[in-house]
Amino acid sequence: MYLYQKIYNDLLFQIESGTLAKDSRLPSSQKLAKIYGVSIITVHRALEELIRNNFVEQRKGKGTTVCKQSTTHGDVRSAEKKYIAAVLPAKPVSYAPELISALEQAASQRKLPLLFFFTTSLVSERETLTKLLTENIYGILLMTDFMAENLDILSELTIRDVGIVFLGQNVQGIKKPRVRPNDFNGIYDAMESLFRKRHFKIAFYASEKALSENLDRFNGYCQALIDKKIPVNNDYIYTYPQQPVEWKKDLSSSYEQKCAVDALRHFIALSNPPTAIVCIDDFSAYSVLLAAQSMGIQIPEKFSLVGYGNSPVSQRYQLTSVAPDWKKTAQHAIESILHQYYKRKLESPIDIQIAPSIKHRNSVKINL
Repeated sequence: MYLYQKIYNDLLFQIESGTLAKDSRLPSSQKLAKIYGVSIITVHRALEELIRNNFVEQRKGKGTTVCKQSTTHGDVRSAEKKYIAAVLPAKPVSYAPELISALEQAASQRKLPLLFFFTTSLVSERETLTKLLTENIYGILLMTDFMAENLDILSELTIRDVGIVFLGQNVQGIKKPRVRPNDFNGIYDAMESLFRKRHFKIAFYASEKALSENLDRFNGYCQALIDKKIPVNNDYIYTYPQQPVEWKKDLSSSYEQKCAVDALRHFIALSNPPTAIVCIDDFSAYSVLLAAQSMGIQIPEKFSLVGYGNSPVSQRYQLTSVAPDWKKTAQHAIESILHQYYKRKLESPIDIQIAPSIKHRNSVKINL
């Protein structure tokens, strides 16, 4: 989102919500530039869009004043009854708990009610989305594990012009904005960090399901190697299948830990084993850590280990991890809902990717 769009969106929301009443005067361009920390040129660009869309007008000697407040969605009093619906999986495997508080904070800053709906299954998600068809809402923030099963309801919501923002994966056929961490850059930067610590033999570990859902992370791994002129080594890529239904849990370990043990045995048996392992998520990194402990393998002495997600488990066990910026993710998601709700003429970006950062902890060491 360009800086002038952010200013445009903020001023428009103040106009629509009544914070800036009809006929009220906006601060001067110089004051707006100071408030938003931008140049006067950027402020003028935002004001030009507001003027073009007939929300404000400029008169000689009177400055910039609000000339329109009502919208096609009714007056401010009716808008106060609306809320934003956040539909998320009940088990936050694919997102951090921080996302929930970040969404609450972003909505609060905009003085918008936010209600969470935690779904436990396809049926649960379907029931929730069906309910929202009849609710008085600004829009829906949706994180889904079901790529096509609820396409009929999502298409009905789209036809009714309900704003939708996908958090993470999107649903093919539904052209709505998607806000997510930049997985490619996150893993790419993690690889660069390992290169700086003299790791050039780096393995990649993932479940087949996680790999299919987070392919950008694997692409970031491959591209980092290629840009470093290091061929991708098939022996360093280890994926394991989804847990079979007939598999019986061993009392001493989980299926994921068993797969991690197999992966470590595979890497150790190589004539030129890797010195570091990049995992597709923190859950996989934790499984590798437990497997290493059960085998008497020291982390990071034998293998440096990197996860993705900066989840509580990575913090508790001091695992280096790629940390999504949930605060910015939430802010962009809320802004995109408002963008759709007020039918702004400025086109909303369809895929917003937020840059993550690396949280360095004790699972990575310099390779001597």
